Amino acid sequence: MTRKIRSHSDELNLALNGGFGGFFELYGDEGVGKTGLLMSMFGHKKGVYVDLDGTFPSHMVGLMGNNAGSAIIRAPNMSKDDALSLLSSSAQSEADLIVFDPIGVWDDWAISDFAAKAHVICMQSGIHVGVANHCHAAGNSKGDISLQTYCHVRVEIRNSGEEMPNGMINNYRIAKNVYGTAGNYGTFTIDFEEMLYEKQV
Repeated sequence: MTRKIRSHSDELNLALNGGFGGFFELYGDEGVGKTGLLMSMFGHKKGVYVDLDGTFPSHMVGLMGNNAGSAIIRAPNMSKDDALSLLSSSAQSEADLIVFDPIGVWDDWAISDFAAKAHVICMQSGIHVGVANHCHAAGNSKGDISLQTYCHVRVEIRNSGEEMPNGMINNYRIAKNVYGTAGNYGTFTIDFEEMLYEKQV
């Protein structure tokens, strides 16, 4: 799989040799833009964003753009098996991307099974699969061992402590990247006003 999906962040796209690909995870602190970055990937791609805990911020719906082929599903009680069924049907419908946010609502065993099967579906169909996940200060996300094994790309995002109007400045670390170099780290910005403008034109 060589095609990539770009996010709003040019810094992250560059660090990942062109963007996100395959089965990938964004994990880290709360409120560091994981959801915003994932939503920004739908700008020119068809797919489904799945809100697994019922906390999707409605004011961010515009970040998805005007792509008529994409949808948001609010499913706070969705099981791992239902998620895999949705992933399979999305792959068969030739969707480009499906996102599950956050997968930490499931226990470690469910995440492990999901990761293994999502990896296979991703490789067989070519659909990109993104997951958002929280993690503790030591840097391990929930289901960490399985996600280390099955994800193609993993990006850790942490609060930088810096502020910017209408956006955020955060730190990143490329924990895994089978399509390029891992271990890169740096800072990236998210400008929500700019992102919304890009989606509206």
